[in-house]
Amino acid sequence: MEVKRYRLTSMNPINLGREILYKILNFLTRAYVLFLGKRGDGMERAASSKERKKAAVAENKALLKHFWDEFVELYPTEEACREGLYSRAADDGSLNCRKCGKSLWQEGVSDRNVRCRNCSERNWITAGTFFEDARSIRPWFAAIWLLERGVVLSSSQLHELLDIAQSSAHNMLLKISAVMASYMLDHSTLVSSALFLESFRKRSRETPARMHPTVEEDEAHRTSNESCSQNTDQNCDSEPFSSKTGAADLQEQEKTVCDLLSGAPTHFDDLCQRALLRTGDVSSSLVMLELYGIATRLPGDFYALSRTEPNSGHAGGSISRKARADSGDGEHGTGNPQAHNDFVEFIDCFLKGISRKYVQNYLASYWCHLDRSCWRPGALLDACNQFHAISRREMLAYVSPLMVKFPAAHAQECS
Repeated sequence: MEVKRYRLTSMNPINLGREILYKILNFLTRAYVLFLGKRGDGMERAASSKERKKAAVAENKALLKHFWDEFVELYPTEEACREGLYSRAADDGSLNCRKCGKSLWQEGVSDRNVRCRNCSERNWITAGTFFEDARSIRPWFAAIWLLERGVVLSSSQLHELLDIAQSSAHNMLLKISAVMASYMLDHSTLVSSALFLESFRKRSRETPARMHPTVEEDEAHRTSNESCSQNTDQNCDSEPFSSKTGAADLQEQEKTVCDLLSGAPTHFDDLCQRALLRTGDVSSSLVMLELYGIATRLPGDFYALSRTEPNSGHAGGSISRKARADSGDGEHGTGNPQAHNDFVEFIDCFLKGISRKYVQNYLASYWCHLDRSCWRPGALLDACNQFHAISRREMLAYVSPLMVKFPAAHAQECS
């Protein structure tokens, strides 16, 4: 809209004032039209994002219903789930007698306490395994079944499907995602957890009282700086991880096991003999070292120190949103802004926010959803069968490191 301009016929003050007024009106008109155009583009983008999220949620609900119906048909009872779990464990060689080493698998076996046909020794099948503390196998089996097929699960959905407490469902998902995270080393890049500040909208045990969940990031940096200051003889910013670095953060048993590890692979049995600890204590210590990013589990039940320390690379100072923005494409960024945005949208769409404490677990769950070639049906169950027991105490004590593993753009085949 163009305001007709008044022609200046003389230089008297009245005409000059009208000329200035009409110029101001023309400028405001153009600015208003431009504002409406930009606002319309923004509203269109917001509407497009909202529709995309609705479509993703609807698709996930359809997948959930389809695969849940399939699961109920195949595994209607607790006994059927146990038999399915045991047969899968027997296939990969993880269901063997602890005395003679022979397979415990028998057709139709669904009891946890089984007598070996070779030496007659009684074995608790789930003892010392990932499913050790599970009162019922079916909820775990169902969650793994659905996750393997690309379904995004929340604790509230598991609570409704399986009629279990939501806190139990939350703990289940965290433990399963811890198994996934242990396989991320060759399928990820290290990035700063500060990149995901906008998704930290849920509180945890690490959130200071009456503070926003994003403050956890500042607390994590403060704790790391204090740990570094206590080890002034170590270069906390650039040295590769050694058995001494960050020792103040480990329990006594974890320190003992950590000191036995090196860059060369060491077998689990050797660690048990040298540590002079019970097998269960060594297993739990290794799990915690894996979760901290200190140790790496290798094929054949071997372990080695990780090549770099996840918590390194951060000097002092509070993490602000400016620091997060500065790290977006830098040394500790994903190097792919679209990949970062996809993860943030994934969290907004399905979980409505996460806590900083378990950001590594959520990244692992996102990887499982993303990489269907690696986490094909059966792969997650095999990984859980080969994993050690994780206690609730260990999960409560775990805090994601400052440098977390972000799924790589082109994942390779899982090994």
